[in-house]
Amino acid sequence: MKQLLFFIALVCFGFTITAQTHSVLSEGNWVKLSTDSAGIYRLTYYDLQSFGVDVSNLSSDHLNLYGMAAGAMDEMYDVDFTYDLQKMAILVDDSNDGTFDAGDFLLFYGQGPVTWNYNADSTGFKHTTNPYCNKVYYYLRTDDTNPKRVQMVDYSTQTPTDTITELTYTMLHEKELYNPLHSGRWWMGELFKDTTERTFTINNPGSNFTEGTLNLSLGSNSTAPSTVEVYVNNQIIDTIQNLITPNGYYAYRLRNYTFNLNNLTNPFDLKLVFNQPNDSAFVYLDYFELNLNTSLSIPDPIKTTEIRSTQTHAEGVFLYRLTNTQSFNFVWDVTDPLNVSSMKINRSGDTLSFIDTRTGRNYLLYNYAPMYVTRRDDGSKKTIYIVGDINLPEPTLEGEVENQDIIGTATPNMMIITTNDLQDAANKLATFHTDTDGLSVGIFKVNQIYNEFSAGRLDPTAIRNFIAQKYNQGKSNNNLQYVLLLGPASFDYRGILYPNIHQVPTYESIESGNLINAYGTDTYLTTLDNTFLPVGRIPVSTSEEAYEVVNKIIDYKTQPMLTNWKNKVVMMADNGEFGYFSQDADYISQTILDTSFNMNQTKLYFSLWPPVNNGYPQVKQELLNLLDSGVFYMNYMGYGGAEMLSKEGVFKVEDAQNLENQQRLPLWINASGGTARF
Repeated sequence: MKQLLFFIALVCFGFTITAQTHSVLSEGNWVKLSTDSAGIYRLTYYDLQSFGVDVSNLSSDHLNLYGMAAGAMDEMYDVDFTYDLQKMAILVDDSNDGTFDAGDFLLFYGQGPVTWNYNADSTGFKHTTNPYCNKVYYYLRTDDTNPKRVQMVDYSTQTPTDTITELTYTMLHEKELYNPLHSGRWWMGELFKDTTERTFTINNPGSNFTEGTLNLSLGSNSTAPSTVEVYVNNQIIDTIQNLITPNGYYAYRLRNYTFNLNNLTNPFDLKLVFNQPNDSAFVYLDYFELNLNTSLSIPDPIKTTEIRSTQTHAEGVFLYRLTNTQSFNFVWDVTDPLNVSSMKINRSGDTLSFIDTRTGRNYLLYNYAPMYVTRRDDGSKKTIYIVGDINLPEPTLEGEVENQDIIGTATPNMMIITTNDLQDAANKLATFHTDTDGLSVGIFKVNQIYNEFSAGRLDPTAIRNFIAQKYNQGKSNNNLQYVLLLGPASFDYRGILYPNIHQVPTYESIESGNLINAYGTDTYLTTLDNTFLPVGRIPVSTSEEAYEVVNKIIDYKTQPMLTNWKNKVVMMADNGEFGYFSQDADYISQTILDTSFNMNQTKLYFSLWPPVNNGYPQVKQELLNLLDSGVFYMNYMGYGGAEMLSKEGVFKVEDAQNLENQQRLPLWINASGGTARF
């Protein structure tokens, strides 16, 4: 028989929310799109038609695109965050006739899971990889009002104080292959163990690399001093020393290094060599990123090109003068992806120039193949493309979006957050709590929450922000009191090792390499506004499992066995850690005695029994007898895992399955690593 474990923690912070009454998705016709890398994307009349959009008499001014900036959402509790989809600036080419028909198209700036931003501390560009999602989603409304379009930014009248002489080519190598503890959100790449040497070729055809910086992140596990040698074109540039892991709590220890690179060629080879001190030592490559200085000559005269420069880190008026640009007509500033703007450019031969007064900007140089449009005698359009990149990528169609408005729903006393697969079981549990306890219960599906609070992307902070919005909405009446998460959770948000998990995500720590500091917790989701809301999880994966637990809850509450078992407390403590487990259990025991005089306690401390064949059969048998007869509160302090409690296996999964205590289920509190790992 399956048992349910509960973990409780209390932490309090505060944050505020920008008020809003209804979601933009509450009305209108919507299509959901996705992109997986940064660039300019094109949607044509024929694309919309193939998506099932009614394109007859479609007004260009009715087209608007919505989304949010890429990347993981801000976790800070004191951020005045804005929720719901945000309108984005797009370019619509309708041949100036006001209708979106054959030959017309729209362009927008789409992003991927990797974003680059200027870092003033390192005077370079640093990457961030979204740990939760491999795509960025956008929502196209075809019957909207108040169109938002890309606007021209003109600094051409400013007198330049700095002429940009070099661009910065950014490059990232990062593979997500290993999470050895199956905990935390950080993943490692290539393993240097059986293979201790790897070479990576850096090549951007047409670029003239001169110098730059290499940022390298390694995760190491070694009981003896070890080193990693870094080579460029077979010339050693540095040796990383003292890669030693301090204790057995580490699966790996993460370190970051920065190297200056000089006299580069294009292409060039970057080689890493791990000098392995013993067979057990290993190193993971987390990632390496490059900021390489190149000339202002654009390497590919047609391909959309990213324009960045570390020379804009100080205040000034910057002149960009780019060559080999005869096929380019446009420069977009995409630093703010929701408010993309077009830079005023000046052209002279194959040179394109523009001026900006802002530091650390990201631009895209592109040509969307502007069109000459002529009319046939029948009034229809004939499209003729002139020189330009007509191969701009198209976004992926994810499907139509039904109208929804969870922002506008009333705040319930209890919310159940679940998946589509488990909704029927959630409905049954909600009806029971309404009929039995008089609670108003709202059921919310994670995909609906993502649509309105993270633009479709899986992100635990979206769930927290949704709970916060509902809590603040009903705060004056103390409406929201309980949160239940119905569904599984996993450290593997992106399905790298375990695809197709329809999860209700938990919060995973950034740390993934340390047994003590890597963890998952649901309390993050309900810690808000100096208040902690009680949160529980039923970690079932299928509808059958969900119904089994829901039926058990209903049976437990409607058919109570009112015997003395509800006065029983069991304190169980492992015998390790120099007696600390027993001391901690005694502290909790005394707290119960001080506050609850009618509770009968039984102490199962391993140290009170002699071991038999490296085990504690007497403790095991006593524990099983107590559980079968009924225990209200079961506390365990000690070693454990997902399959058993204690290294000696005093309580295993099969023991739980063989219990006969369906109407006498205990509340378990386990202070034990790994027993409730997601």
